[in-house]
Amino acid sequence: MSTLRLSLLVALVLTLAAGSQAQAPAKDTATVEGKVTFQGQPLTGGKIEFHPDKGKPVKADLEKDGTYSAKKVPLGKLKVVFKVKGLPRSYASRDTTPLVVEIKKGKQVADFVLK
Repeated sequence: MSTLRLSLLVALVLTLAAGSQAQAPAKDTATVEGKVTFQGQPLTGGKIEFHPDKGKPVKADLEKDGTYSAKKVPLGKLKVVFKVKGLPRSYASRDTTPLVVEIKKGKQVADFVLK
């Protein structure tokens, strides 16, 4: 009987160990906060998007004072796009935006002054 218990215990430990290794750690990400202005005024009523080379963009709302807070932004150099009426079209597409920001792990501030 003790051999059976030992076998079950070993099987349980191996199963738990395999399960914990199978779960990959979450991708490294950052929280990015900042303020966006256009022609000296807060940019409001739209979204900011951070576009990695691969994968889906991370989006955040632009608040009434032009601030935003984007969570789980992937690390690296990302293109920045704005989905807001009245901006030049170059800011609306990842293919034409001139804006690139380097995101590092943790919390950081990225302000944008658009003209």
